[in-house]
Parts: sequence; C-alpha cells; structure tokens
Amino acid sequence: MTSSKVYLITGGNRGIGFELVKELSKDENNFVIATVRDPSKNDEFKVFSESKKNVSAVKLDFDKDSDIDGLGGQLGKLTDKVDVFISNAGISDAYHEVVEASKEDYFTHYRVNALAPVFIFQKVYPFLKKSDIKKAVFVSTAACSFSEFLPLRVSAYGSSKAALNFSVLQLSSELVNEGFTIFAAHPGMVSSDMGKVGLEKLPQIVPDIEKYFADSLVVITPEQSALGLSKVIEASDSQYNGKFYYYDGSAHNF
Repeated sequence: MTSSKVYLITGGNRGIGFELVKELSKDENNFVIATVRDPSKNDEFKVFSESKKNVSAVKLDFDKDSDIDGLGGQLGKLTDKVDVFISNAGISDAYHEVVEASKEDYFTHYRVNALAPVFIFQKVYPFLKKSDIKKAVFVSTAACSFSEFLPLRVSAYGSSKAALNFSVLQLSSELVNEGFTIFAAHPGMVSSDMGKVGLEKLPQIVPDIEKYFADSLVVITPEQSALGLSKVIEASDSQYNGKFYYYDGSAHNF
C-alpha cells in the first residue's frame, strides 16, 4: 500500500509526540501516523497535519477498550505495515510518597503508562511483522531507574514506567529472533505541559533535588527532546535491543 517509511506515534498531537511528528515528517519519504484522542479537535496538530501530505491521524483513547481494539482496523485503512512504532503517550500527575499515594493514582498511571502500551503493541505487532525494519521504541523515564535511583516522590509514575520497562525487556527477548529491535528511551527533563507541572512541584517536594543529578537540573524543550529521540531511533540497530537509551544517545542501565 505504501513504499514510505511508516512511523506510528501514540500521543502525537501534543508535547514530545507532536514534536516527533513534526521532526519525522520533514522527510517526505516518511509517512507519520499519530494517535490522538479526538481527531476532529481544531488544534495546532490538526492544522499541521492537514497541511502535510505525509501525516495522518487515527483516533485512540487509552481509556476506551473499543479504541484499542479498533486500532488495527484504522491502521489498515492507511498502511499495510508499520516500520517504527513509538509508544510516547503517558501521564505523570501524582506527586506523592508511597504512603500518601491513592489507589486511583496507581490504577490510572499503571493503566496508561504500563498496560495500554502493551495492549497497543499487540494490535500494531501484525503491521510491524510486515516491515523489514521492525522497530518499537517505548518512551520511559530516568525516574524509574533502579541502577540510578532518584528519590523524586513520583511513586505511581515511576513504578508504572518500571513495569513498562519490564515489558520492553520481555518483548525484546521474545521477538529478537523475528528481527525486532525493541528498546526504551528517556526523553529528558522536558518543559512540555506535563513536564512543567513536575518542574513546578518537584522542588517543593524534594528541596535538594539538584544534588541527585550529575551536573545540574537540565531542562530541555519538547523540540530538543524530539530531535534527540529521532536521532537515537534513526541510529538504532540490533545492538539497541533490550537496552535503555537517553535522548542524547547515551546508554544506561534500567
């Protein structure tokens, strides 16, 4: 159906996801499909996507099983394969210690950050199998690292992303013999809408936050994050499988 290099990006209408769409669609040989909750919403993404022949959108609300179940049908109308799947959509809106976090904090973060990416990958898998590239990149976070633990009081967010990382490792092991390259990526401390909330709240919760970072608390823009991630994704090969990379190209332990 298409000879272009096909990217599928979840949460492609805002923040890092939108910047990835803009960055990757600069190459007219790429066809970029973004998932959005409401494709009819008259926002910046809609204006942009309608101005680009190589950008399209599909409806996907993580809270609706019918949207996840119907994703394959929507993709099938646009392409017969997906070369690169970027699982970008996620949430981080609970800044509590473990003893204070609510059930809803945990349930919501696990549903969106840990479970939905797996269920969506299951629907995308048949399209990835038809590609010669077969890449899946799951946007994770340094905040869930075991080897470089950061006491940031984001228990629901951090643990849900740690659960996602386990699925990344599991998938990378299960599908390596099928030629897949599957890895996790940290986008950096980003001044997106979601990131700005964290940047405002975390210093209040962890007053000495800067001492937990190697240099300083470096904040980057969504554009910088997307540019870095796109370079990492483009450079990735079989050696990246089952690994954890930062947006700057450096490899880290989970």
